[in-house]
Amino acid sequence: MENNGAKQPKKLKRVWQLLYIILTFGVLVVFGLLDDEVKNISDALEALNPSFLLLALGSMIVFWFAEGVLIHLIIKYLHGPIRLRSSLLISVIGQYYSALTPFASGGQPIQAIYLKRYGVPVGTSTSVLVMKFLLWQIGVLLVSGVAIIFNVGNPFSSGIAAVIVVGYVLNFIVLFAAVMAMYKPIFITRIGDTIVRFLVKIRIVKRPEKLYDKLHATLADYAHAMKTARELRGKIFVLLLGTLVEFFAYLGVTYFIYLAFGNTGQSYMYIVLLQSIIYVTVSFFPLPGASGASEGGFYLAFNSIFPSAQTYVAMLLWRGFTYYINIIVGAGMVLIDSILQARVKKRAGDFEG
Repeated sequence: MENNGAKQPKKLKRVWQLLYIILTFGVLVVFGLLDDEVKNISDALEALNPSFLLLALGSMIVFWFAEGVLIHLIIKYLHGPIRLRSSLLISVIGQYYSALTPFASGGQPIQAIYLKRYGVPVGTSTSVLVMKFLLWQIGVLLVSGVAIIFNVGNPFSSGIAAVIVVGYVLNFIVLFAAVMAMYKPIFITRIGDTIVRFLVKIRIVKRPEKLYDKLHATLADYAHAMKTARELRGKIFVLLLGTLVEFFAYLGVTYFIYLAFGNTGQSYMYIVLLQSIIYVTVSFFPLPGASGASEGGFYLAFNSIFPSAQTYVAMLLWRGFTYYINIIVGAGMVLIDSILQARVKKRAGDFEG
């Protein structure tokens, strides 16, 4: 039985995370009320076409479904079949916990717990989740790389060229380190240890022992997952294609919001590629949902795409569909799953009694 004392810090941490998210949303609303450029919010809202907003929601449903199917296929290839609805539940709950935590770090540990519940061994579940993450990284780098090469939205004239480059390089380093963990594990471990020592030296890290242990464990997981990936060699193309469908569905929400205002002139591909630059730039911002950076990035990228009276509302809708809805739907699924599990345990207890 889990210690009640251990539960309290987790519950308190969750409360603070939710309060932070609510506060962030409140700041956005206040910003809109005080900004002279968004006084005509009511006019912008009246102009919205609900049909395209439903398509934006549908795009997010495709995103959840595609991720669930990808998780389902990787499990099938590495372990054996499980129910598709279980994979879909893992997808939605993973998005929920990722939305609550910095760097989206909370999703995978929870997904591993659910995979264990469904009979997937810990080692295999780690490989499944690492593979899913690496496929996502490849998709992010491919799409945003195309956007940067073709200078979509002319991002390097916005004054944040260095931030864009840093974001892309960080995403590339994660993928590179994962691949190198398979071929040169000692080399990558030494680099990681050097970085930790540097962080200790400049007093960013005060307790290096835990960080060393976590680093070594993570690199070992990645090395194992990359070796396991050899078993999927013939399936990688299909999985990567599914990942691109997932990524495009997520980025495509902005396009349907664009159409909902009655706007024309920009193609689906253009807006998706422009949105990918925002994603790769803010993905390592160390706050839940990359709050602040995401909203600022949207304004910089789309203030010339949407009329000024629409940009603020468009940003709110975009965050609502791509971030806050993950929290709302995920919280509902967690609650429903908890109730169902409690009933199962009660029935099992009654049966044993």
